[in-house]
Amino acid sequence: MCLKRIANMIIETMGRRRAPITYTKSLLHFEGDVGSTTMTDETGKTWTPYGAYTYISDAVYKFGSASARISAPSGARYIYCSHDDFLYGTDSFTIDFWIYINATFYLFSQGGIAVSGGFGIQSGSGNKLIFWHDNVSTITSITYTYNTLNHIAIIGNGASDGNRNIKVYLNGVLGLTSTYDYNITNTNIYIGANGDYIVSLVYSGYVDEFRCSKGIERWTSDFTPPTSAYTLD
Repeated sequence: MCLKRIANMIIETMGRRRAPITYTKSLLHFEGDVGSTTMTDETGKTWTPYGAYTYISDAVYKFGSASARISAPSGARYIYCSHDDFLYGTDSFTIDFWIYINATFYLFSQGGIAVSGGFGIQSGSGNKLIFWHDNVSTITSITYTYNTLNHIAIIGNGASDGNRNIKVYLNGVLGLTSTYDYNITNTNIYIGANGDYIVSLVYSGYVDEFRCSKGIERWTSDFTPPTSAYTLD
């Protein structure tokens, strides 16, 4: 093999090694024209809003100038996407977002709360969050605040069998730990609904700065919630 070809192979290999790892698999800032139903994902994925009153709004937002409003008099209303990038398996992952809570609703699910390989989170009585998987529930030890944007982070540690768990942080404070050998195989994400029952107890409110990350625990202990919009990393 000639020296020039070997040199080129070394340069290409070094270039690949220097390439940054992008943990972010989905990122929605929910910016756009007020009333628009276009939910732009910085990673290029397609998100579909369901319900006549699911749209971009400037009434409530955390960063930028808008958020997603999810509301309707009745029936299903949520924002949906399905992609193989959401196949976390037993790997570590982080899902975090800001959400405005004004009643008891399902806030988010991947697959559904009763579906093997999925999970979900719900706002419950006493201002507590409820984390669901396989019809098993765990309730947060701390409370959220009604009628304001709360930061929620759902984090899988990607540990070995027997040590794997999912933690839920509320406004930067650890609210619960659900210890089970998760294997996230369902790739359907519902913002504002439970994938098992998309027409009951659906969410009504606002959501901003939604991000899914694979292969990383964004936080491993209590933290200060983000103070600016995310970038792809």
